[in-house]
Amino acid sequence: MSFIHPVAFRWGAALLCVAFFLSGCATGPAPGIPPTLPGSVKVQYSTTFADGSRLKETPQEVRMVKPETTGKVVAAQVALNILMLATGVGGGFQTFSKNDLVGDRIESAQRDNLRNPTSTDFVRRLDDRVQAAMNADETLRQRAFEHPLVVAGGNARLVYDALAGTDEEKFALKSRLQIYKRKEGASLWSPSVIVDCAEPSGEPLPHAEWAADDYALVRTSLQSMLDACEGAVLARLPELLKE
Repeated sequence: MSFIHPVAFRWGAALLCVAFFLSGCATGPAPGIPPTLPGSVKVQYSTTFADGSRLKETPQEVRMVKPETTGKVVAAQVALNILMLATGVGGGFQTFSKNDLVGDRIESAQRDNLRNPTSTDFVRRLDDRVQAAMNADETLRQRAFEHPLVVAGGNARLVYDALAGTDEEKFALKSRLQIYKRKEGASLWSPSVIVDCAEPSGEPLPHAEWAADDYALVRTSLQSMLDACEGAVLARLPELLKE
């Protein structure tokens, strides 16, 4: 009678589970995840982008990235490198973009004008528009979809235009926003169809113009950016829903 060592058994069981998981990924979504009803696709928010990168949290308000914000990050990186070199771990300066920074909370302003509706109002409105477009298409009315249409990111920030060289600091409203969908029947590693809505609001403006009327321009500009993103998604909806 043969004997299987407990450690070997546990490793074998683990490998079997991994093989089962991978085979499931190769053929489609895991069993037990029901498709949507014919003629509809789920629209949902996520902090995770199509490439796997993600925001640390769901953005609730528009924030501000100032030149001193970059200075703080550079100083922290330098201090970390000095510490690593002193302890013999080694160091290496990590590059970053000001557009990747979270930014600081904008104080002394009406919060409604700074509210970021990407994960709430925008998702609901996009869902309504997508379902209406599908209902108007005879082919799409017959199809059901396993994979959702994902609204990812949306961290809107007023980002400074230049570190130095100008008399007045100017800022542009920017948002890292992406709408994507994995193709039906594709593996986990297959590329998604992506609509990139990361275009800035337009020409940078002085901070005083953004701050006027309790940052009312921030609210209207962000809404215009979301409207343009919605239009881009609807224009590419056949591509997003293509098998």
